[in-house]
Amino acid sequence: MEDLLEKIFDSPVRARLFRLFLRNPEKWFKVGEISDRVQFHPRPVKAQINRLHACGFLKRKRVLRREKKGRPKTTTKIITGPKLSPGVYYAVNLEFDLIKELQQLIYKAVPRSEEQLTDRFKKIGGVKLALVSGVFMGLDNMRADLLLVGDNMNQQRLKKMLVTLEAEFGTEVNYTTMTSHDFAYRFDMFDRFIRDILEGPHKKLINKFKI
Repeated sequence: MEDLLEKIFDSPVRARLFRLFLRNPEKWFKVGEISDRVQFHPRPVKAQINRLHACGFLKRKRVLRREKKGRPKTTTKIITGPKLSPGVYYAVNLEFDLIKELQQLIYKAVPRSEEQLTDRFKKIGGVKLALVSGVFMGLDNMRADLLLVGDNMNQQRLKKMLVTLEAEFGTEVNYTTMTSHDFAYRFDMFDRFIRDILEGPHKKLINKFKI
């Protein structure tokens, strides 16, 4: 199943940029960081950023080095908030006319199907339970987005998969892993974390425990 946003915008780069900025509305990013986050080469990323800035979806600020007296060299507005190193930064323009519609769209248009996610989890190896919630279901503030339970899971494949997922979804994936023994023990002990996940909205994509 192809990413709906990629179909609509006819660009996987643009689709990932929309997700990144709309899921991080308070953050300012440099082009290099954006490229790392969306997992695309800086050249096509910069080209799409220029287009999104030109149409008003993105706003741009330049942070300059300060003089020794502590005053900026120009009258350019300095960004408030966390200290930023000198350079050009971009953030979503929350005054953009279609901002609400786009925010609704990115939460509805999940970039990967359940079948595709299941295949990725299986490739890690040793997974006995793969439970998704949160970002995978268009939900915020859940205890975890992903719970993986298994033995001898390939950590390198896991990390690589998470980097790809975070690039596709435009946000950090809050995940938890545990061994089969740890999960069984915590399940039997009515562990609060496990119960909150199982009693909340979720989907089990791999479920060898039959729970």
